[in-house]
Amino acid sequence: NVDESIATGVEATGQIGTVSPNTAAGVTGVEGELNPLKPFTASGDAQLSTAEKKFGTASLLLDGTGDFVTTSYTSSLLTSSEWGVDFWVYSSTLTSQTAHLWDAQNSNSGFALRISSGNLQVIKDGSITRSVSGQLSNNTWHHIRLQRRYAFTEVFVDGFQRGQQAGAGYNAHTYVIGAKENGSEEFTGYIDEFRASTPTGLSAASFTPETEAYS
Repeated sequence: NVDESIATGVEATGQIGTVSPNTAAGVTGVEGELNPLKPFTASGDAQLSTAEKKFGTASLLLDGTGDFVTTSYTSSLLTSSEWGVDFWVYSSTLTSQTAHLWDAQNSNSGFALRISSGNLQVIKDGSITRSVSGQLSNNTWHHIRLQRRYAFTEVFVDGFQRGQQAGAGYNAHTYVIGAKENGSEEFTGYIDEFRASTPTGLSAASFTPETEAYS
């Protein structure tokens, strides 16, 4: 069951149905939220752009200078024994920039996803615990997934598992899309179909990423 989502292509879909992207980025959020208690807030000039998108008509554009999206509430995502974060990412400098794609750490406690010199890095408690090389290309949409499956945490790129490590539970806190928790290491590029969820029965097996927008 999807409990948090910012489907940055066209719409966010969840417990109360569909939220259309009519709200201006930087004012009250990008793409809205599942319900009024779970808003996302855009910083800088993070915005929807039709220039690039994996699905639909637009994606979230971040220019690497003060642009990111933050949950405006305390997320309980990492408190669950099973959770997943996945999204599509695109950039002309994906293999050369150093940036956080997603950060759910609080004072170096939690998980994050980072890119550096073409490597996708899993960060746990402030330290790099897994570095996936040779899987990212510029000007290509890539599907990224990080999941906790009880005792294990696994990272996937384009549906293929690229690493496994010990899982862990954390206290509830906010998370950031497109930058580090303190607003540094901002990402330059596009993010589409971001989803944070707490499903059950997760598998370590490779899979085929969705071929259409989440519903």
